[in-house]
Amino acid sequence: MPAPFTLGIFRPRIYLPAALTGAARQAVVLHERTHLRRHDPQTKPLYYAVVCLHWFNPLAWLAFRQLEREMESACDEAAVRGCDAAARNAYCESILQYALQGRMAPGSLAFGQGSVKKRIVHLLHYRRIGAGALLVCAAAVGLSVTACMMQPQVEEATPETAEPVPVEATAETPDTPETAVTFTANTAGLPNLNDPENSPRFLCPVEYTYISRFMDNIHRGDDLIADKGTPVYAAQDGVVTYADYQYSYGNCVVLDHGTGLDGNRWTTLYGHMDDYTVEEGQTVKAGELIGHVGNTGNSTGPHLHFELLCNGIPAQPRYFTAYQEVDTRTLTAKVVQEQEDRESQAWIEMLPSMQEELQKKQDELQALVDDLAAGTTDQEQDLAQQYRDQISVLEQQIQSVEAEIQWRQERIEMLQPQQEQAKESAQSAQSQLQQQIEAAQSAGNTTDPALQAGEEAARRNLEQAQSQLDSYLGTGSAQNG
Repeated sequence: MPAPFTLGIFRPRIYLPAALTGAARQAVVLHERTHLRRHDPQTKPLYYAVVCLHWFNPLAWLAFRQLEREMESACDEAAVRGCDAAARNAYCESILQYALQGRMAPGSLAFGQGSVKKRIVHLLHYRRIGAGALLVCAAAVGLSVTACMMQPQVEEATPETAEPVPVEATAETPDTPETAVTFTANTAGLPNLNDPENSPRFLCPVEYTYISRFMDNIHRGDDLIADKGTPVYAAQDGVVTYADYQYSYGNCVVLDHGTGLDGNRWTTLYGHMDDYTVEEGQTVKAGELIGHVGNTGNSTGPHLHFELLCNGIPAQPRYFTAYQEVDTRTLTAKVVQEQEDRESQAWIEMLPSMQEELQKKQDELQALVDDLAAGTTDQEQDLAQQYRDQISVLEQQIQSVEAEIQWRQERIEMLQPQQEQAKESAQSAQSQLQQQIEAAQSAGNTTDPALQAGEEAARRNLEQAQSQLDSYLGTGSAQNG
């Protein structure tokens, strides 16, 4: 998840990233708990519905935006109330760390939403109103009420007296050290791209009848046809990193199998299941039941959608999985090279966006430093120095990303002539084999067994050459179909 948030109307819950620990975690929990006490999860969707009804009125949208700002400011103040300078700085860093690049769902209350700059500057200058000022405000309100001849209102529960909603404990339980799980990868059972001929294979996850569709440029995995309710097993030892319903994959489980002997990290995905029998954080053994075949999500019939990822990049399961003999393909050095090329191409596409995000975060930090540079307090100067240190780290990360982009571009340019030559060879072989088939068909009135065998062999060779040619001509990133 990109940032802590609170979501729900009837039973709102707090969701926290696993990496959030220590004093920052306590402050964030207090922030989100304040949302619950104020009934913000119920209030915000109601206001949003009103704005949708008055979509044509810009004042309605401005009022909604101001409501969001005030909600976050009130919870920020509650989180840092009574904190020392160090704790307040840690909280400001949490706001910056979990700043959202996009917007969450309209009904959610995300910790990182809103203007990061305004929230941090507000907290640095925030001072709790003293008792004297509160008395003056109370007197002013009393005079106004009396002047307007209004009857007293029944006092409602304040955020301090209202009973807290008992949901934080269940939301925080998976993140405690007592419930954390450890997992050691079965490196000997994972594929080894450095030794393709002797590389182990993943277990076939389901007893299927046939494979209706293999992985291609627009389909990220294989579709294994089986009856609804057929058991689905873990393809190798691993830890469950995802077990939930997803709009496209339906009931879906993702297993992280760790890093193999060759240094590559392997992950498997099991989609469209009728149900799943595991939960996130659970460790499983190869062949252990994790669910049953179903027809959930974007699916047209009962089957298991099986994906295999190497370092986060889709790989052809038939080269790495113990399918039925008719569906299994031999892992060769050429296949390994093609997988590495796909990985390089994917990195080339992803690295610029990573570079852009790092640059944007660096600019935000620099803007905060510029605002704090004129500050006179030790707190502002210390925070400005912390931001300068973070900027230096970001600069190093940006340089590393730039070097990675340059290296992978040079590698692709170096391999391009080899790929062009291989593509020309495949096209030439396809043309020659097509001529052989036409020659065999022209003598179709003969019953010569040798000629018939030659025609059949030529057809098989043509299919192989066509498959090889398709692998060179295929472009674009694979997506789930």
